[in-house]
Amino acid sequence: MSSASTAPLSAPEAMVLIEGPRADPHEIVFLALLELVVRGGARLAGGPEDKLSDRRLMPREHGRVGARPLVALVDVIDEGMARSPQRSIAFAPTRLVREAFAVRWGTAEAFVRMEVWGGLEARGFVSTRERDLDVFAVYPWHRTAEGDLECARLHAILERSPDWQSAPDGITPPDIWGDDGDGSSPPPSTSD
Repeated sequence: MSSASTAPLSAPEAMVLIEGPRADPHEIVFLALLELVVRGGARLAGGPEDKLSDRRLMPREHGRVGARPLVALVDVIDEGMARSPQRSIAFAPTRLVREAFAVRWGTAEAFVRMEVWGGLEARGFVSTRERDLDVFAVYPWHRTAEGDLECARLHAILERSPDWQSAPDGITPPDIWGDDGDGSSPPPSTSD
């Protein structure tokens, strides 16, 4: 098993492993962006007029995240910055990031299949190979034995923390990252 396969799952990977291929792709993209910000891979900043339409994404330390879906989003933020007519900027307007996302994946569904499913498949947790009974499956998806074990581990965490969704300090259950601390939140990110 490689070090990538033993690293903790990202929140989008955990959600898909638990919910399966029918997990809402838009929620998964949002969760990936949220985790990217929490982990310190990007920062959301207001623009000059601080309107919602003027938000900007700023990449931070590129080595802060290692999960495939999060690294892919950092790359898209970089691509958004490259699309800007202002070459010496340290941020990417969200409009340009959306454009780069659309060019790379086209849809949230494609992002999830390529980056989240691909990451889970690389870890050996799922298989996207077609099976004999996949007669009507457009995109086959099956948990492997290792994926079933990891899913059971995640379910056990959720069962120990029935109120994790209402906790104000996190969107993922405690200890989902395998923290050695008190398990109440993700590892701290560095401040600017």
